[in-house]
Amino acid sequence: MAALLLRLLDAKDEPLDDRVVVDLSSTTSSVRKRVEGRVKQGKLRITGIPVSGAGVYRVRVAPTRYRPSQFMVMISPGPTVERIIRCAVDPSHVVSIVVEASYRSLPDSLRASLDEAEMDTHRATDGSYLTGMKLFDALDSVRKAALLNIFAKAAHVSLGDAGVIADHLGGLITLRRDRCFVKTTSVLREEVANAVGVFDEVSSGLHHSPDSEYLPNKSFKTDDNYGNLQLSFFRKGTSGDDYLVDVDIDEASGLRHVFEVARNHLKDHKTHPYDVREILLQHQKIDPGYSYAFA
Repeated sequence: MAALLLRLLDAKDEPLDDRVVVDLSSTTSSVRKRVEGRVKQGKLRITGIPVSGAGVYRVRVAPTRYRPSQFMVMISPGPTVERIIRCAVDPSHVVSIVVEASYRSLPDSLRASLDEAEMDTHRATDGSYLTGMKLFDALDSVRKAALLNIFAKAAHVSLGDAGVIADHLGGLITLRRDRCFVKTTSVLREEVANAVGVFDEVSSGLHHSPDSEYLPNKSFKTDDNYGNLQLSFFRKGTSGDDYLVDVDIDEASGLRHVFEVARNHLKDHKTHPYDVREILLQHQKIDPGYSYAFA
């Protein structure tokens, strides 16, 4: 008999507190074992695994609140085999987010963008635009998470002497679950175009302006393996300094590679802001500043 110790961590490398189902199956025999239980301090010890020698086992770990992970591990008689699993949250089990800072403690660039916002979807009873804290409080959790993700990532992309991307993001115009449109100027457009080694020019074919007066310009993306920041520019007319920029983060295949999320769980997967948060935290060590509230 053999034993396997699983250490389950979240994207912040904090121990999981959750119920979990673990399925083990040998790749060379008919041996299978299922264990269900509560993870205590992120640890789950599985004993009584029947082995006659060293063998490769396929392990599927399915927490209740997190996406299932799947991996291979060599198990043999003798000392307990230990494996660390980092788990990505399952957005369907999140009921809301908890912003860790007060509004006044949010980054200056984010508050400035909210203060200057002109979002048609969020207006006061008198028809004026909601701005500042009133707008932030009115956002649903998914869009609020998207905004926090974008400004956290933008604050970590340097433009050298021109500061960081977040310094150049103006008033918020449109906010969706996967992107935001903000006002900006030619300064950001030129600095990004000249940021060799930081940004690559990419196709802007899938990006469309929310305002027909703004014409497509160019699109650029950071060269991160996962969690790329993409900036797609739109210019009002053919001259002048009036730009909109579409800002989004793509987690790409990060869930499968960074968290070993089971491939079949990601069928028809569409990027969710909570997925982006997990990638930023674990892969890039960028904290968007919120946690989850579960049912």
